[in-house]
Amino acid sequence: MHIWSEPWGKDTLVEFLHCLKILYDPRGVGLLNWAVDVNDLVSIESLDPMDVKLAPRHSFTETLSQLHSVYLVVHTAVDRQCEGLRSGGYSRDVFFNRSLPILGTAPTFEVLPRDPRSIARDLRRTYIGWDRGQRAFGQLQDLFKTWGAKPTDIQYRLLIGACASQFLYMIRGQTPAGDTVPIRAIVKEVLAKEDEYWKWLGKGGKSFLAADSLFPNITWPPLQTPYEDLQAAP
Repeated sequence: MHIWSEPWGKDTLVEFLHCLKILYDPRGVGLLNWAVDVNDLVSIESLDPMDVKLAPRHSFTETLSQLHSVYLVVHTAVDRQCEGLRSGGYSRDVFFNRSLPILGTAPTFEVLPRDPRSIARDLRRTYIGWDRGQRAFGQLQDLFKTWGAKPTDIQYRLLIGACASQFLYMIRGQTPAGDTVPIRAIVKEVLAKEDEYWKWLGKGGKSFLAADSLFPNITWPPLQTPYEDLQAAP
């Protein structure tokens, strides 16, 4: 479950997980698998456990101590389509990484099956920018220490995806307040727009976007693959 709260709501996360465990879970277990990114813990970092009521405080500490898995959510710095140095300077290559998922919301607790392909090739074209995964991991360790939680066997994983707000901009013409995609139909429309743009760009446009064309006065080493269309996930 991916949970986030606004920065001004310091104790909302504690109260929510307490209610989830005590009121809504018939087994009284609570959260076991948590997805969190570097911004999700901002609201609780400055919260003193002693300022929280006893029952929610104990419940929250127990929840942290019993976690089975933590997904560190990372929004990529480069979207599914990289236009060379125009996409932030991370790569000179022009490519369409169709296997990179769009991070969104879905009303399900099911985890997607593992992609059977070798992912090393695609991961070489995945740019996450600043150390968001490492920072979120460090924030969690500080959180455990502050609340006296002692989880024994947590499995940490990276959940990497493209920020949905960039794709919603393509079809709405404005950046939305949030960055999640709540509706399947919108996702399909976004994917269709991506394909239309990639086809419109054509071979000539993709070649122009290479650093050699954008900066003709600079001598660049030759590109092995000036533009590439990476395979979509099955």
